[in-house]
Amino acid sequence: MRISINKKDLAYMPPERRKLYRVWIGGQEVKHVITADTEQGFVLRAITTPDGKMVVNPLTRGVATQRLHGHVRIEEIKPDNPLLGGIVFKSKP
Repeated sequence: MRISINKKDLAYMPPERRKLYRVWIGGQEVKHVITADTEQGFVLRAITTPDGKMVVNPLTRGVATQRLHGHVRIEEIKPDNPLLGGIVFKSKP
C-alpha cells in the first residue's frame, strides 16, 4: 500500500482523506508523513523543530524532508475509531 500528499505522486491523497491514516516504521508511529510505502519499505516525512514547526530547506525553499527505511505499516482510521475522539465524518452534500 502507498499513500501520499504529494500531488505529483500516483498515490496522492486529497486533503479530505489525509488524516484518516496512521503510519509506523519499525514499530514507531511517524508524524508529518508526506509519502509512505509498505512494499518499498520507506516513509518520507517533513522535518520539524522540537516545537513542531516545519523546517524549510534553504536550497529548495520547500519543506525539508527525511526518508526513513524499514518495515512500514499503514493503518486506515475508521470513523468509529476511538482515536478520533468521537468525531463522525459526514459525506459532503
